[in-house]
Parts: sequence; C-alpha cells; structure tokens
Amino acid sequence: MRICKAWISVAAIAAVAAHPATPAFAQTGDRAVEASLLGRPQVSSRHPDLFYREAGIRTYKDGDKSHAQSLLLKAARFADKPAQALLAAMYWNGDGVPRDRARGYAWMDLAADRGYPDLLASREAFWQQLDAGERRQALAVGQEIHAEYGDEAGLRRLDGALRRERLNVIGSRTGFGGNSTVRLRSGAGPALGHALDTGPAVLGGTPVRGEQFFSPALWSAAPYASLKDAIWTDAARATGTVRVGDLQAMPAPAASSGK
Repeated sequence: MRICKAWISVAAIAAVAAHPATPAFAQTGDRAVEASLLGRPQVSSRHPDLFYREAGIRTYKDGDKSHAQSLLLKAARFADKPAQALLAAMYWNGDGVPRDRARGYAWMDLAADRGYPDLLASREAFWQQLDAGERRQALAVGQEIHAEYGDEAGLRRLDGALRRERLNVIGSRTGFGGNSTVRLRSGAGPALGHALDTGPAVLGGTPVRGEQFFSPALWSAAPYASLKDAIWTDAARATGTVRVGDLQAMPAPAASSGK
C-alpha cells in the first residue's frame, strides 16, 4: 500500500468532462443552444480537442491506458484543459504511465491556467506534496510543456482546425447561412475533415438556426474556449467539482505495465 495525500482520479475529471449542460446553464438563450450543440456528436466530432479527449476517455475505460495517453496528448495540443488535467492525474498517480509527480504537477499547472477553481485547488495540493527536488524538476518540465501545449500555441492550432472544419460543413450544404435551418441526423458524427450529414432530426425537437450553428462560439478558438470554460464551471458545480482526495491508502498502481 502507499499513502498519497494529494490524489485525484482520472474518473473524477472524466465525469466532469462528460457532464452535459445543466438546466441552470440551459436558461441562457443562444449560449445554451451552443452548449447543447457542442454535446452533439455531429458537432463535437469536428472539434479535435473534444474528438481526441472523448476517444482518450473511452480508450482509458477500455483498459488501454497507453493509447489513451497518446490520444489525450493530441487533445492537449489543442488547449483542452480537461485533457491536460487527465494527463496530470495519470502522471501523478502512475496510472498507465510511470509515476512522475513533477510532470503531473506541470500538467496540472497548465490545466489550471484558465482559472478553473477545482483545478487550481488540485494544482496547489500537488505543489504542497512535492519535495524541493521535484519542485525544481516540475518548473523545468513545465517550461517545455507550456511551450508546446500552452494556450498561445494550442489556441492558434485549434483556430486553424476549426476554420477548416467550418468550411467543410459549409461546403457540404450549398447555400447555408444565418437564415438557414440546420437539422441534425441522430447518431454519431462524421470523422474530422468529412462532410456533415444533415437530416430529419432536430436538436431537442427544435430546429437550429444557421446563425446558431455557425456561431463563433463553436468555430472560432477564443470565444469557443470561453464557452468551454463556462460548460466546465457549470458541470463542476453540478457534479460537486473535482476534489483532491484527503489522506488515504491505495494500492500502488502497476505503472510500468502501460495498462
């Protein structure tokens, strides 16, 4: 058995990441429609941050944690804070990867840099558990991680991807515009880079206006990041937030197995 004072599970973060917009959030007009659209596979599958994060969570749950890590790294490259927090938890706990608390802290530091209260609390709890050597290592590793995965690079990367995906959608439906009505077919969405399949189903029984579907909050990185921030905050509130565990005893994970 090992004792770990600051501990946070992948499952806890994944539960918040997968939580839909709550009724309280859904009382905010177009913002609620945007959040609901983002929960539809026809839309989320076109956002590489969500596409790879959701694939990573599924793969993790299936037991292939090594592959899950590679998928979460792809999501993290598009400035996805939940994916970055998931990576932090994996490294901190040695869950599917060799245990590396300094790297776990560095990932949580990046995940918390947009001010999510639950992730800020996790970051501070992690820091308190590091010894002096681990802290020096965390700061050095953090510089590398921030350079590759920080918002400056990640949001620029994401913006280009979203613009390409938006053009794919427009190209698949000649004449789409603000006055158009978007009707989404039920079922899974297309893979990244493929045309949108529209059909008879509608969102919650209500047709979606083109101006809502093509809102910058869904297809432009900066407002999209703000929408994701609001969704996470709302979901964390609804699920009781992600908490760092108190002092507890847990079986030591088989970090070297990669599973």
